[in-house]
Amino acid sequence: MKKILLLFMLMLTVVSCSLDDDEANFHYEFVPVVAAEFPENFVLGSTYTIPVEFARPTECHFFSNFAFERPDNTTRRIGVVNSVFTDRDCPETTAEEAVKEMSFDFMVIYEGTYTFQLWNGENADGSNQYLEIQVPVVAEEPTSN
Repeated sequence: MKKILLLFMLMLTVVSCSLDDDEANFHYEFVPVVAAEFPENFVLGSTYTIPVEFARPTECHFFSNFAFERPDNTTRRIGVVNSVFTDRDCPETTAEEAVKEMSFDFMVIYEGTYTFQLWNGENADGSNQYLEIQVPVVAEEPTSN
């Protein structure tokens, strides 16, 4: 009897789930980075937690993930991806609600200077704009006297 009940519940669960993409109630969207906090320099081999502030345009925008692109060894393009619900009434956020902060961990594995390009929107021509931050790499943490 328990096996039959379990089988029935499993069938009910499978039948009630829809995998139809036409019924998706959200999509992904990049949102502008407004600020990021980087150290003055990096130490080779160290890992850093980098806080990033981004603008959430509506109450239906929720942080999903960071998108990273690596054009070369020491350049990183970073975008903030939000999930945006499409089946709700989505009022614009107030100034207090708009800016949110999330962070990512970054491990320094190359010498030289890292260049971070943080996506912060498009200009009037539709070209991507970036906040650009450069952080030099040192062999070890400087000592203070």
